[in-house]
Amino acid sequence: MVCSIDLIAETFENEYWAIQSKYRSNPKESLTIKDDLSTFNNLAFTHCKNITHAIVCTTVSKPPKKTKLIKSVGFETLETWLTDFFKDGGKGVSITLPLKEAALNYADEISNRARLASACNVIYAKDERLCADCPDGYGFTKDLEENLWVCPGPCGKHFRISSNQRFDLFFGKNNYEILKTPIPADDPLEFEDSSPYIKKLNSARKKTNQDCAVMIAKGKVENIDVIAGAINFAFMGGSIATSEGEAIIFGIQKAVEEKKPFIIFTCGGGQRMHESPLALAQMTRTTMAINELKENKLPYIVCLTDPTAGGITASFAMLGDIQISEPGALIAFAGRRVIEGTVKEELPENFQKAEHVLDCGFVDNIIPRKDLSKKISQVLSILLKKNSEVNSENNEQTPEFNIGTREAS
Repeated sequence: MVCSIDLIAETFENEYWAIQSKYRSNPKESLTIKDDLSTFNNLAFTHCKNITHAIVCTTVSKPPKKTKLIKSVGFETLETWLTDFFKDGGKGVSITLPLKEAALNYADEISNRARLASACNVIYAKDERLCADCPDGYGFTKDLEENLWVCPGPCGKHFRISSNQRFDLFFGKNNYEILKTPIPADDPLEFEDSSPYIKKLNSARKKTNQDCAVMIAKGKVENIDVIAGAINFAFMGGSIATSEGEAIIFGIQKAVEEKKPFIIFTCGGGQRMHESPLALAQMTRTTMAINELKENKLPYIVCLTDPTAGGITASFAMLGDIQISEPGALIAFAGRRVIEGTVKEELPENFQKAEHVLDCGFVDNIIPRKDLSKKISQVLSILLKKNSEVNSENNEQTPEFNIGTREAS
């Protein structure tokens, strides 16, 4: 195995230390200088003349021969180690597997790319605060960002994005206002499994910089005022609990109050088990709220993104006047393996993908991310009868939509 020097650190005594990280999923595996560290050893002490120490950070429990164990650091002691390190004047630390995700919980600030990766490989001190970043693959993610988080290659994969990123793309950066939604009491059932639910909530809030998985905003899309909601999969899998239900209902009520269309970008696996019956109740509550939109003759457009499943699919995600999907999105209620196990048949390869769901009539159209704002504004113009000059040229360019409303039940 070929390895190199991961990091060269300068000490307060102006010495240079070479650092190499070696991860093994099985801590009982062994590392040897000859097979695993020879390149690192040669680079550190043959090619780099000023290296005084070589440090190997590894997950194996037994250090290689001819090395000395300095300190063991695990998940339980990471916070203490980081606190002591920066208290003693440390400026920054490189994080490797398997600590990249856990380390996020100890940072005061998290960069956007670290939030996107749900991991960090660097923590550094800035103005007495600990900042987490993830510069891994910066060039690749930069290309993705410029392409609206869609793979520029033939696959055209639409990657999952946060609520803020969704609004940036839909409204344009700085062209919308985030609305503060009501947040009910946390952990009403005092649920605990492997760890307390409240701890998982706080971790999700810190990681995503959101109070709950649903964010509500108001802005203009092609000069049409709308209220929009977006679900962030990074917040506990986009699952719906009381806070998320309240946010959706708040957005709908705001749309009714201001007589504006309501648009929601769905993404998530269903209702959150940690709030069990209270989470399930949000299916009924959001459905009843959607009926208010219908009664006030206000358009309700749903854009299904990857993945939309479970109780989300079984409630507000399938009640739009217009049902739109991004390409390749998983749209389902039960999982593929559950269905195959029930019907005892192998399902088609594209089963539950947006393209298959379109063929089955559950989606009106599939629209690439780059065209969503334009196409949705065209549909809103028709539904609101704001643009009486939707001419034949536009009609030819705009895919046909079924604009008859569905009754929520």
